[in-house]
Amino acid sequence: MSKKNLMIHNEDLSEIYNMGFFMERTLNTVTKTLNSMLKKRRINLQCSQFIVLKYLYKIEGVSQSKLAKLLDKDPAAINRTTNYLEQKGYLTKKLIDRKTIGIYLTSKAMEIKDEICLISDELNELTFKGITEKQKKNGLTFIDRVYSNCVDYNTKEK
Repeated sequence: MSKKNLMIHNEDLSEIYNMGFFMERTLNTVTKTLNSMLKKRRINLQCSQFIVLKYLYKIEGVSQSKLAKLLDKDPAAINRTTNYLEQKGYLTKKLIDRKTIGIYLTSKAMEIKDEICLISDELNELTFKGITEKQKKNGLTFIDRVYSNCVDYNTKEK
């Protein structure tokens, strides 16, 4: 981005427009877009619930703690999300062993699976519009490296 694009009212804001800013801005916009797509189709879910359902379509029966680790989310946030989905009738929780509760999809969740997958495909098509496969691959590799660098830093800090 050129310095000219970082000027607002003749003030240079390049110091605040850093990697974190752009990543958060993009995430917020993609989240709003996804929420809008869900609302347009009258699917009463938010982004976090959509992500959990998408994941459970792939690996049903996973425990909440494992799901939190796989999604790199706070266990309390996953608990709130799964409780919401359970209240809405999209999933059930069943005891796997004495300490572990597995998360399972209901028929209601399966009824919207095709629509959820279609929305996911449409969101990907929209977000990668005008981007070549090579750019997409490089961009995803870049984002994954940034993520790994931060995970490594946070691991060392503990």
